[in-house]
Amino acid sequence: MTAFRRRRAFTLIELLVVIAIITLLMSILLPSVSRAREQSRSAVCLSNMHQIGILLQQYANDDPGSHAIPIHILMIRATGHDWLPAGANPFTWGGRDGQQSIPVPTSSGPVDVWLTDDARGWRPPGLDTPVYGAQSRPLNRYYLGTGFTDRDRRDMPLFRCPSDTGAAHTVCNSLPPERKDTPCYDLFGNSFRANLYSFMSDQGALSLSPWGHARDAVPQPGRIVLFADAPLYDLFAPHPQLRDWHGRLGSGNAAFADGSARTTLAKLNPPVDEPTAVAMRLKVHACDINYELLRQGPSWRLDVWPLPAARLWTVPEPRCPPEDSYLWDDRFCAIPDPSPFCWNRALWPFDPHVHVAE
Repeated sequence: MTAFRRRRAFTLIELLVVIAIITLLMSILLPSVSRAREQSRSAVCLSNMHQIGILLQQYANDDPGSHAIPIHILMIRATGHDWLPAGANPFTWGGRDGQQSIPVPTSSGPVDVWLTDDARGWRPPGLDTPVYGAQSRPLNRYYLGTGFTDRDRRDMPLFRCPSDTGAAHTVCNSLPPERKDTPCYDLFGNSFRANLYSFMSDQGALSLSPWGHARDAVPQPGRIVLFADAPLYDLFAPHPQLRDWHGRLGSGNAAFADGSARTTLAKLNPPVDEPTAVAMRLKVHACDINYELLRQGPSWRLDVWPLPAARLWTVPEPRCPPEDSYLWDDRFCAIPDPSPFCWNRALWPFDPHVHVAE
């Protein structure tokens, strides 16, 4: 008679031990996998930035002013709303059509603004057609030439950071809460915010940044930021406890005027030294605030000191009374005085400045 041997099964305790071991291994491995995935996304982001940097070099080579940052038509004229120069313009130098509307606040309530070239697109005063969409963005012709397709208008992956989760902080602080976690790539068509560090409103712009300057003229090109992941500007503000899209504390991806792109620690430099203060005429005119306009860290700069500031444009004088403005010449005045506690304009960046466009 054949004897049957019974197979021994797992006991409940053994099964629980195995589950506990698997759970422990997952808790150890998953963060590593997540970090590896985010490092891979950051590498893709930097690769996109580097390729865009090559396109920017081509743009500067062809542009009559050799501009470091492409100048969109609405960067040098009124947009029709005060929020758009600082909110939309830093993104619309390249990229696809915006895929979601931006509820821009007005005195009569929010107005939906679409950054597109189609019938929904925003039409600023004096222009009959939308000019914020992909076909109007100056860098795109170096990416796609003139052969735009509907698919291109919907997607330009070169201008997307894979980890783009929106600008929830100061970059888009006028957006309603329901838009603050919307990816910049969806709202603006571009994850990367250009360095338009300036005094800016819908009545004019005085640039302290490479915006409005020739690429070859900017000082320390390996430190001058041309564009960056949008959250990095919040860190430059500074808000050192914020994390970037890749989960890093106090740092983010940035592209520079020398064509490089790298992860950048948003640490600020201390106030300027005595020689710089004298050169900025702070000691001569007893105004001790201009040094704060030098936005610099150990490995980065937003400003272009000692270059003169660039006056991108201003409205005609009748629209801004002299008592509320600082004068740049006999024919033009500009945006409300950004520092009313210092009225002497014989200081950088107010005087001297270079005229760029009207």
